[in-house]
Amino acid sequence: MSGHESLRPGSVDSRSSPASEPWRLLAGLALALLGAAVLIGWVFDIRALRSIRPEWAVMQANTALGLALSGIALWQLRDRALAGWASRMGQVCASAAAMIGLLTLAGYILGWHPGIDNLLFVDSSPMGPNTASALLFGNLALLLLTRATNRSTRLTAAGFLAILTLLLGLFGVVGYVGGVSVASAWGDFTGMAPHTALAFVILGAAGLRIAWINGGWPWSLGAPVVVGSTLGMLVLVGVSLESFRSTRLTVERSQWVDHTQEVRTVISDLNAGLASAFSGERGFVITGQEAFLASYTLGNRQALEAEQHLLKLTADNPRQQARLAQLAALLQQKLDFSRKVVEARRAG
Repeated sequence: MSGHESLRPGSVDSRSSPASEPWRLLAGLALALLGAAVLIGWVFDIRALRSIRPEWAVMQANTALGLALSGIALWQLRDRALAGWASRMGQVCASAAAMIGLLTLAGYILGWHPGIDNLLFVDSSPMGPNTASALLFGNLALLLLTRATNRSTRLTAAGFLAILTLLLGLFGVVGYVGGVSVASAWGDFTGMAPHTALAFVILGAAGLRIAWINGGWPWSLGAPVVVGSTLGMLVLVGVSLESFRSTRLTVERSQWVDHTQEVRTVISDLNAGLASAFSGERGFVITGQEAFLASYTLGNRQALEAEQHLLKLTADNPRQQARLAQLAALLQQKLDFSRKVVEARRAG
Protein backbone atom coordinates (compact mmCIF):
# COMPACT_ATOMS: atom_id res chain seq x y z
CA MET A 1 0.00 0.00 0.00
CA SER A 2 1.36 3.41 -0.92
CA GLY A 3 1.76 6.16 1.57
CA HIS A 4 -1.11 8.21 0.06
CA GLU A 5 -3.55 5.30 -0.45
CA SER A 6 -6.69 5.47 1.74
CA LEU A 7 -8.08 2.51 3.61
CA ARG A 8 -11.48 0.97 2.97
CA PRO A 9 -14.13 1.08 5.72
CA GLY A 10 -13.85 -2.00 7.89
CA SER A 11 -10.21 -2.68 7.12
CA VAL A 12 -7.79 -3.14 9.98
CA ASP A 13 -5.78 0.02 10.45
CA SER A 14 -4.47 2.27 13.14
CA ARG A 15 -7.97 3.50 13.96
CA SER A 16 -9.12 0.10 15.26
CA SER A 17 -5.96 -0.99 16.99
CA PRO A 18 -6.09 -1.11 20.76
CA ALA A 19 -2.96 0.99 21.06
CA SER A 20 -4.51 3.95 19.18
CA GLU A 21 -7.95 3.60 20.81
CA PRO A 22 -7.53 3.29 24.57
CA TRP A 23 -11.12 4.52 24.99
CA ARG A 24 -12.42 0.94 24.65
CA LEU A 25 -10.30 -0.14 27.59
CA LEU A 26 -11.16 3.00 29.58
CA ALA A 27 -14.90 2.70 28.88
CA GLY A 28 -14.96 -0.94 29.94
CA LEU A 29 -12.97 -0.26 33.08
CA ALA A 30 -15.17 2.74 33.96
CA LEU A 31 -18.35 0.65 33.77
CA ALA A 32 -16.82 -2.25 35.69
CA LEU A 33 -15.43 -0.01 38.44
CA LEU A 34 -18.69 1.94 38.72
CA GLY A 35 -20.71 -1.25 39.11
CA ALA A 36 -18.22 -2.62 41.65
CA ALA A 37 -18.24 0.64 43.65
CA VAL A 38 -22.04 0.66 43.90
CA LEU A 39 -22.05 -3.00 44.98
CA ILE A 40 -19.58 -2.06 47.72
CA GLY A 41 -21.98 0.70 48.70
CA TRP A 42 -24.73 -1.90 49.07
CA VAL A 43 -22.53 -4.26 51.07
CA PHE A 44 -21.37 -1.61 53.55
CA ASP A 45 -24.52 0.56 53.37
CA ILE A 46 -22.72 3.60 51.92
CA ARG A 47 -25.50 5.83 50.62
CA ALA A 48 -23.11 8.15 48.74
CA LEU A 49 -22.06 5.29 46.45
CA ARG A 50 -25.61 4.19 45.71
CA SER A 51 -26.99 7.69 45.13
CA ILE A 52 -25.09 10.88 44.37
CA ARG A 53 -27.61 13.04 46.25
CA PRO A 54 -30.18 11.94 48.86
CA GLU A 55 -33.16 13.18 46.82
CA TRP A 56 -32.03 11.41 43.64
CA ALA A 57 -32.74 7.84 42.62
CA VAL A 58 -30.58 5.00 43.93
CA MET A 59 -28.70 2.62 41.64
CA GLN A 60 -30.10 -0.79 42.50
CA ALA A 61 -27.82 -3.74 43.22
CA ASN A 62 -28.89 -5.71 40.15
CA THR A 63 -28.26 -2.65 37.98
CA ALA A 64 -24.76 -2.32 39.43
CA LEU A 65 -24.10 -6.00 38.73
CA GLY A 66 -25.34 -5.61 35.16
CA LEU A 67 -23.10 -2.59 34.56
CA ALA A 68 -20.09 -4.41 35.99
CA LEU A 69 -20.73 -7.32 33.63
CA SER A 70 -21.22 -4.88 30.75
CA GLY A 71 -17.88 -3.28 31.52
CA ILE A 72 -16.11 -6.64 31.44
CA ALA A 73 -17.77 -7.51 28.13
CA LEU A 74 -16.84 -4.13 26.64
CA TRP A 75 -13.28 -4.48 27.90
CA GLN A 76 -12.98 -7.76 25.97
CA LEU A 77 -13.84 -5.82 22.78
CA ARG A 78 -10.71 -3.69 23.15
CA ASP A 79 -9.05 -5.97 20.60
CA ARG A 80 -11.06 -7.96 18.07
CA ALA A 81 -8.17 -10.37 17.71
CA LEU A 82 -8.95 -11.79 21.15
CA ALA A 83 -10.21 -15.34 21.00
CA GLY A 84 -10.60 -18.37 23.17
CA TRP A 85 -11.46 -17.91 26.83
CA ALA A 86 -11.25 -14.10 26.71
CA SER A 87 -13.83 -13.84 23.95
CA ARG A 88 -16.08 -16.40 25.62
CA MET A 89 -15.86 -14.55 28.92
CA GLY A 90 -17.02 -11.35 27.24
CA GLN A 91 -19.95 -13.17 25.65
CA VAL A 92 -20.93 -14.78 28.94
CA CYS A 93 -20.83 -11.43 30.78
CA ALA A 94 -22.87 -9.65 28.10
CA SER A 95 -25.38 -12.53 28.04
CA ALA A 96 -25.78 -12.44 31.83
CA ALA A 97 -26.28 -8.66 31.88
CA ALA A 98 -28.78 -8.85 29.01
CA MET A 99 -30.65 -11.61 30.86
CA ILE A 100 -30.98 -9.40 33.95
CA GLY A 101 -32.58 -6.69 31.84
CA LEU A 102 -34.78 -9.15 29.93
CA LEU A 103 -36.15 -10.86 33.06
CA THR A 104 -36.88 -7.48 34.66
CA LEU A 105 -38.77 -6.29 31.58
CA ALA A 106 -40.64 -9.59 31.40
CA GLY A 107 -41.72 -9.06 35.00
CA TYR A 108 -43.20 -5.66 34.12
CA ILE A 109 -44.89 -6.88 30.93
CA LEU A 110 -46.23 -10.21 32.20
CA GLY A 111 -46.99 -9.07 35.73
CA TRP A 112 -44.87 -11.66 37.52
CA HIS A 113 -41.95 -11.17 39.89
CA PRO A 114 -38.85 -13.17 38.90
CA GLY A 115 -37.07 -12.24 42.16
CA ILE A 116 -33.70 -11.45 40.58
CA ASP A 117 -33.61 -8.05 42.29
CA ASN A 118 -33.38 -9.78 45.68
CA LEU A 119 -30.68 -12.29 44.78
CA LEU A 120 -27.92 -10.05 46.14
CA PHE A 121 -29.74 -7.89 48.71
CA VAL A 122 -33.20 -8.41 50.13
CA ASP A 123 -34.03 -4.70 50.35
CA SER A 124 -33.07 -3.95 46.74
CA SER A 125 -35.95 -2.75 44.56
CA PRO A 126 -36.34 -3.88 40.94
CA MET A 127 -34.69 -1.65 38.37
CA GLY A 128 -37.02 0.57 36.38
CA PRO A 129 -38.22 -0.39 32.89
CA ASN A 130 -36.06 2.32 31.30
CA THR A 131 -32.96 0.98 33.07
CA ALA A 132 -33.83 -2.61 32.17
CA SER A 133 -34.37 -1.63 28.51
CA ALA A 134 -31.03 0.18 28.28
CA LEU A 135 -29.21 -2.72 29.95
CA LEU A 136 -30.81 -5.19 27.55
CA PHE A 137 -30.17 -3.12 24.40
CA GLY A 138 -26.59 -2.27 25.32
CA ASN A 139 -25.55 -5.85 26.01
CA LEU A 140 -27.36 -7.24 22.98
CA ALA A 141 -25.26 -4.78 20.98
CA LEU A 142 -22.09 -6.11 22.65
CA LEU A 143 -23.11 -9.68 21.88
CA LEU A 144 -23.63 -8.82 18.22
CA LEU A 145 -20.31 -6.98 18.09
CA THR A 146 -18.40 -10.00 19.43
CA ARG A 147 -19.70 -12.14 16.56
CA ALA A 148 -20.00 -9.58 13.79
CA THR A 149 -17.78 -9.43 10.74
CA ASN A 150 -17.05 -6.29 8.76
CA ARG A 151 -20.06 -4.96 6.86
CA SER A 152 -22.38 -7.63 8.31
CA THR A 153 -26.00 -6.99 9.23
CA ARG A 154 -25.06 -7.75 12.83
CA LEU A 155 -22.99 -4.59 12.92
CA THR A 156 -25.94 -2.55 11.71
CA ALA A 157 -28.26 -4.11 14.30
CA ALA A 158 -25.65 -3.55 17.01
CA GLY A 159 -25.41 0.10 16.00
CA PHE A 160 -29.17 0.62 16.29
CA LEU A 161 -29.25 -1.05 19.70
CA ALA A 162 -26.32 1.10 20.82
CA ILE A 163 -28.19 4.23 19.70
CA LEU A 164 -31.22 3.21 21.77
CA THR A 165 -28.97 2.69 24.79
CA LEU A 166 -27.29 6.04 24.23
CA LEU A 167 -30.62 7.87 23.92
CA LEU A 168 -32.04 6.33 27.10
CA GLY A 169 -28.91 7.36 28.97
CA LEU A 170 -28.87 10.87 27.49
CA PHE A 171 -32.54 11.35 28.32
CA GLY A 172 -31.83 10.51 31.95
CA VAL A 173 -28.77 12.80 32.14
CA VAL A 174 -30.59 15.75 30.56
CA GLY A 175 -33.51 15.13 32.91
CA TYR A 176 -31.30 15.48 35.97
CA VAL A 177 -29.59 18.55 34.55
CA GLY A 178 -32.92 20.18 33.71
CA GLY A 179 -34.71 19.04 36.85
CA VAL A 180 -37.35 17.00 34.97
CA SER A 181 -38.02 13.80 36.90
CA VAL A 182 -40.09 12.20 34.15
CA ALA A 183 -36.91 11.90 32.07
CA SER A 184 -35.35 9.47 34.55
CA ALA A 185 -38.44 7.80 36.03
CA TRP A 186 -41.34 6.27 34.13
CA GLY A 187 -44.51 6.65 36.17
CA ASP A 188 -44.31 5.17 39.65
CA PHE A 189 -41.54 2.71 38.75
CA THR A 190 -38.01 2.85 40.10
CA GLY A 191 -36.14 5.81 38.62
CA MET A 192 -32.82 5.72 36.80
CA ALA A 193 -30.01 7.03 38.99
CA PRO A 194 -27.79 9.78 37.50
CA HIS A 195 -24.65 7.65 37.46
CA THR A 196 -26.69 4.85 35.86
CA ALA A 197 -27.74 7.22 33.08
CA LEU A 198 -24.13 8.33 32.57
CA ALA A 199 -23.02 4.68 32.42
CA PHE A 200 -25.53 3.96 29.65
CA VAL A 201 -24.25 6.99 27.73
CA ILE A 202 -20.77 5.46 27.88
CA LEU A 203 -22.02 1.98 26.95
CA GLY A 204 -24.14 3.22 24.05
CA ALA A 205 -21.47 5.54 22.69
CA ALA A 206 -18.82 2.82 22.87
CA GLY A 207 -21.02 0.28 21.09
CA LEU A 208 -21.94 2.79 18.39
CA ARG A 209 -18.32 3.74 17.75
CA ILE A 210 -17.21 0.12 17.55
CA ALA A 211 -19.96 -0.61 15.01
CA TRP A 212 -18.97 2.42 12.96
CA ILE A 213 -15.24 1.71 13.04
CA ASN A 214 -15.68 -1.88 11.96
CA GLY A 215 -17.59 -0.91 8.84
CA GLY A 216 -21.18 -1.40 9.78
CA TRP A 217 -21.98 2.29 9.54
CA PRO A 218 -20.59 3.95 6.43
CA TRP A 219 -20.43 7.70 7.03
CA SER A 220 -20.25 10.35 4.33
CA LEU A 221 -20.99 13.52 6.32
CA GLY A 222 -18.26 15.81 7.47
CA ALA A 223 -17.31 16.23 11.11
CA PRO A 224 -18.81 19.77 11.42
CA VAL A 225 -22.17 18.54 10.11
CA VAL A 226 -22.18 15.59 12.51
CA VAL A 227 -21.22 17.71 15.50
CA GLY A 228 -23.72 20.43 14.59
CA SER A 229 -26.55 17.92 14.12
CA THR A 230 -25.75 16.24 17.42
CA LEU A 231 -25.67 19.53 19.29
CA GLY A 232 -28.92 20.55 17.63
CA MET A 233 -30.62 17.33 18.74
CA LEU A 234 -29.36 17.81 22.28
CA VAL A 235 -30.64 21.39 22.32
CA LEU A 236 -34.01 20.18 21.01
CA VAL A 237 -34.23 17.56 23.76
CA GLY A 238 -33.22 20.15 26.36
CA VAL A 239 -35.83 22.64 25.12
CA SER A 240 -38.50 19.93 25.15
CA LEU A 241 -37.65 18.95 28.72
CA GLU A 242 -37.60 22.59 29.81
CA SER A 243 -40.99 23.11 28.18
CA PHE A 244 -42.33 20.09 30.03
CA ARG A 245 -40.88 21.36 33.30
CA SER A 246 -42.44 24.80 32.81
CA THR A 247 -45.81 23.26 31.98
CA ARG A 248 -45.62 21.05 35.06
CA LEU A 249 -44.77 24.04 37.29
CA THR A 250 -47.69 25.99 35.82
CA VAL A 251 -50.06 23.11 36.55
CA GLU A 252 -48.72 22.74 40.09
CA ARG A 253 -49.14 26.45 40.76
CA SER A 254 -52.67 26.34 39.40
CA GLN A 255 -53.42 23.42 41.71
CA TRP A 256 -52.06 25.37 44.68
CA VAL A 257 -54.27 28.34 43.78
CA ASP A 258 -57.30 26.03 43.62
CA HIS A 259 -56.28 24.50 46.94
CA THR A 260 -55.96 27.91 48.56
CA GLN A 261 -59.38 28.95 47.27
CA GLU A 262 -60.89 25.74 48.62
CA VAL A 263 -59.37 26.39 52.06
CA ARG A 264 -60.80 29.93 52.08
CA THR A 265 -64.22 28.60 51.08
CA VAL A 266 -64.20 26.07 53.92
CA ILE A 267 -63.18 28.81 56.39
CA SER A 268 -66.16 30.85 55.18
CA ASP A 269 -68.39 27.80 55.70
CA LEU A 270 -67.08 27.48 59.27
CA ASN A 271 -67.82 31.14 59.99
CA ALA A 272 -71.26 30.82 58.46
CA GLY A 273 -71.98 27.75 60.57
CA LEU A 274 -70.96 29.52 63.77
CA ALA A 275 -73.02 32.59 62.87
CA SER A 276 -76.07 30.40 62.25
CA ALA A 277 -75.57 28.50 65.52
CA PHE A 278 -75.18 31.66 67.61
CA SER A 279 -78.16 33.32 65.92
CA GLY A 280 -80.34 30.31 66.73
CA GLU A 281 -79.04 30.32 70.30
CA ARG A 282 -79.92 33.98 70.81
CA GLY A 283 -83.35 33.57 69.31
CA PHE A 284 -84.15 30.65 71.56
CA VAL A 285 -82.84 32.48 74.68
CA ILE A 286 -84.95 35.57 73.91
CA THR A 287 -88.18 33.87 72.84
CA GLY A 288 -87.95 30.34 74.23
CA GLN A 289 -89.28 28.97 70.90
CA GLU A 290 -87.84 25.56 69.91
CA ALA A 291 -87.95 26.50 66.20
CA PHE A 292 -84.77 28.58 66.67
CA LEU A 293 -82.87 25.44 67.73
CA ALA A 294 -83.04 24.01 64.19
CA SER A 295 -80.62 26.65 62.88
CA TYR A 296 -78.61 26.27 66.09
CA THR A 297 -78.15 22.50 65.54
CA LEU A 298 -77.49 22.87 61.81
CA GLY A 299 -74.91 25.59 62.40
CA ASN A 300 -73.06 23.49 64.97
CA ARG A 301 -72.87 20.55 62.60
CA GLN A 302 -71.71 22.75 59.70
CA ALA A 303 -68.94 24.29 61.82
CA LEU A 304 -67.65 20.91 63.02
CA GLU A 305 -67.69 19.45 59.48
CA ALA A 306 -65.78 22.49 58.18
CA GLU A 307 -63.21 22.04 60.93
CA GLN A 308 -62.59 18.40 59.92
CA HIS A 309 -62.38 19.42 56.26
CA LEU A 310 -59.75 22.03 57.10
CA LEU A 311 -57.70 19.43 58.95
CA LYS A 312 -57.63 17.24 55.80
CA LEU A 313 -56.80 20.11 53.47
CA THR A 314 -53.84 21.23 55.59
CA ALA A 315 -52.55 17.78 56.50
CA ASP A 316 -49.21 18.49 54.73
CA ASN A 317 -48.69 21.84 56.50
CA PRO A 318 -47.50 21.47 60.13
CA ARG A 319 -47.76 25.22 60.78
CA GLN A 320 -51.41 25.35 59.75
CA GLN A 321 -52.12 22.14 61.66
CA ALA A 322 -50.81 23.76 64.85
CA ARG A 323 -53.02 26.82 64.29
CA LEU A 324 -56.04 24.62 63.57
CA ALA A 325 -55.44 22.77 66.85
CA GLN A 326 -55.74 26.11 68.68
CA LEU A 327 -58.85 26.96 66.67
CA ALA A 328 -60.43 23.59 67.47
CA ALA A 329 -59.93 24.14 71.21
CA LEU A 330 -61.53 27.60 71.05
CA LEU A 331 -64.36 26.32 68.89
CA GLN A 332 -65.11 23.50 71.32
CA GLN A 333 -65.14 25.94 74.26
CA LYS A 334 -67.60 28.20 72.44
CA LEU A 335 -69.89 25.33 71.47
CA ASP A 336 -69.83 23.95 75.03
CA PHE A 337 -70.76 27.37 76.44
CA SER A 338 -73.55 27.75 73.87
CA ARG A 339 -74.94 24.33 74.79
CA LYS A 340 -74.98 25.27 78.50
CA VAL A 341 -76.83 28.49 77.69
CA VAL A 342 -79.51 26.54 75.78
CA GLU A 343 -79.85 24.02 78.61
CA ALA A 344 -80.15 26.85 81.17
CA ARG A 345 -82.92 28.53 79.12
CA ARG A 346 -84.84 25.26 78.92
CA ALA A 347 -84.56 24.95 82.72
CA GLY A 348 -86.14 28.38 83.05
